[in-house]
Amino acid sequence: MIRHFSSDQPDTSYYLVPKDAAFHGLSFVYDSTDADALRLFQEFNLTSVLSYTMKENTTSEQSSCMTIMNNARELINKLTTYYGITRQAVMTTKIIEIISGAATFE
Repeated sequence: MIRHFSSDQPDTSYYLVPKDAAFHGLSFVYDSTDADALRLFQEFNLTSVLSYTMKENTTSEQSSCMTIMNNARELINKLTTYYGITRQAVMTTKIIEIISGAATFE
């Protein structure tokens, strides 16, 4: 628990801030806490860190999936274009062969 005192002289045994620090005429003194309060704070702190870590993990996984899907979409578009160009080249070659064959018979 933190108590503040006005400009009168408080007990200076447990200062949270240096003695020469002035906060608008207030001095802050720290009362000792019991073991239960510290244990509860440690549990809360651990729970907070674990919760943050799990949220960070989920967020990272979602971000990775989105990046992979975007890359896959780009790859599909490139392969589709390449397939179309190759198919068109093969068809053009066959048409030229057919025309060349027909021209030889004339």
